[in-house]
Amino acid sequence: MQPIRAELEAKGFKLYIVSYGTQEDLTFLQPTGLTILVDPEGKAWTAYGITGIPCTLFVNGAGVIHKVSLGWGEGSLSELRETVKQLTGGP
Repeated sequence: MQPIRAELEAKGFKLYIVSYGTQEDLTFLQPTGLTILVDPEGKAWTAYGITGIPCTLFVNGAGVIHKVSLGWGEGSLSELRETVKQLTGGP
């Protein structure tokens, strides 16, 4: 997500990492400057029906999920950009 972060933020998206763990488990992510939310009880996972990791959710300000993408691999950044294009109606 780091390579596309500025691009997403320029289009009005906010990027959050929600971890099912403890703050100590996430020290390796602190240098990225990403907003990290810790969910040790997995409440977000349950609320959003997350079944695996990594999972990318596109959620609007009202909490409505527009798209869920499970996994990360070759082509994931392209898929992410295409989703942003669809949601914003832009290039």
